[in-house]
Amino acid sequence: MPRWLLCPQCGAPLFFVEGEGGFLLYIHVGPSREVLPTKPEYEPARELAAAGIRCTGCSWRGSTARLLARP
Repeated sequence: MPRWLLCPQCGAPLFFVEGEGGFLLYIHVGPSREVLPTKPEYEPARELAAAGIRCTGCSWRGSTARLLARP
């Protein structure tokens, strides 16, 4: 199982950014803080994540720098 970084508020491993037209693009963030889209068509999320990401579990908003590694 991949070791995704986690939300600092609720511990969820899945995040999203808002794409063109308001569509949500889902991502994981790897241990090196690389943005990894969950589907190939979500590739624009890599650039959009620089402006901030949101958690799917609790709607926390922040940068990849604030995510936590699994204990």
